[in-house]
Amino acid sequence: MALSNWDTMAFALDGQPIAGTFTSPSGVVVSVYKNWIYVEDDKAWTEGSGYSHPVVLEVQEGRLTYKDVDMVAIRGPQTGVFVFAASHPIGPDGKRDHKTDIGMLGIGVYGYDDRGEFVGVTQETLDWLRAKLSEKVKVDTSGWDPALMAMEALDPLYEHVLDVPEGFRSIDLGGGQRFNQGDAYFAGKLGTLVPATSPGEPAPTVMSRIIADMSQTPQSASPAGPAAPSAATDGTEPTPAPPMLPEASSGPTQPSPADLPSDE
Repeated sequence: MALSNWDTMAFALDGQPIAGTFTSPSGVVVSVYKNWIYVEDDKAWTEGSGYSHPVVLEVQEGRLTYKDVDMVAIRGPQTGVFVFAASHPIGPDGKRDHKTDIGMLGIGVYGYDDRGEFVGVTQETLDWLRAKLSEKVKVDTSGWDPALMAMEALDPLYEHVLDVPEGFRSIDLGGGQRFNQGDAYFAGKLGTLVPATSPGEPAPTVMSRIIADMSQTPQSASPAGPAAPSAATDGTEPTPAPPMLPEASSGPTQPSPADLPSDE
């Protein structure tokens, strides 16, 4: 299915919008692609592995630790994937200091609704994710030492259903920027800017604007083939371009907006 059908939104652990790619200290790259996750490792990739260089893993859902990356991926609305990938740098004392964790919350969803309208990452999907991050369940403490529980004030004891670093729970999901994966691809190939908007405020994709403009433009009968897309000739205005972000940076799986940097 074409990249233009898919939408992406991602955050670093500090809440800053990023481009759907996270690079760990050891060089492992975690990327949102369509509605799954690619893990890239230039050092580990081998010929005949079944993936194009440098992809070594494809993740649909579940919990995975690969080198210095811990990852949790879940399925959700809009046929989407929601990934929490983090690295825990080792301090001078040889122990992990979770205050220095780095990582990415990445979202990849099908961008069209049931009516065939492009909606991108929706507010309803972000509301679902907020609820999922907050969801708790009571721990079964039967068989635990009552004296110890009383001393530690552990009754009742609840824990989050989604076991991810706490930093992910404080991210302002409404403060991100979503972009269409096909738009990012075209931008990377053409050296142009990548459209991106706030969640719930999708703009027409590059592909949909090309199709709309071509449908309004008479086709040439010359051997050269159809005429290039141009301004509408039926008195209507051509589809306006959405707001743009700076030039995309090329990557092994998909280009991304430069001012939504990967979290390295």
